Amino acid sequence: MYKHFALLFCFFFALQGIHAQELPPNYNEDWQKVYRFELEDLPRSALKIVDQIQARAKKDNNSPQYIKTLMYQAKFSLLVEEEA
Repeated sequence: MYKHFALLFCFFFALQGIHAQELPPNYNEDWQKVYRFELEDLPRSALKIVDQIQARAKKDNNSPQYIKTLMYQAKFSLLVEEEA
């Protein structure tokens, strides 16, 4: 009986570990906003969203997203400077 209880106990905690793992953050919605602003020729608005994505990527320790934001920041910063 104790073997079954121990096995059930281990199984329960294994399931808890599976549910406790978080899914990787999804940045798609935010990038879609950036792309829409880009198509509408609104680099300042796009840059604001990119800055938000960058802060989130830094917090999440998501290097690929962080690097992507650096490239888009450079792009939109140049466009904003050209407007001025």
